[in-house]
Amino acid sequence: MTMTRRKTKRDPPAADAAAIDQLLLLRIMFAALALVDDDMLTAGQAAEAAGVDAKTVKRWCVEHGVGHFDSCSRRYLVSRRRLRALLESRGPLPAALR
Repeated sequence: MTMTRRKTKRDPPAADAAAIDQLLLLRIMFAALALVDDDMLTAGQAAEAAGVDAKTVKRWCVEHGVGHFDSCSRRYLVSRRRLRALLESRGPLPAALR
């Protein structure tokens, strides 16, 4: 016997559910497009390239403007160019950013 969930007042109408599905698809597409750019790295990729912790890179995003939190992809995106400039000002560049 298959049990189906009873509809409640909180369930969106079918038209709203379709609109929500479209918005989610758009969100995923924009997140994917943001990562296609060669200049942008995720916080984890930037941390690995810089030889620091991901939390440090996230702090640099806020304090030094090397990146930003992207609400579509729900992750920090870091500019490779800005990260290089910050690290050059602090000393020799790691090999991964040359």
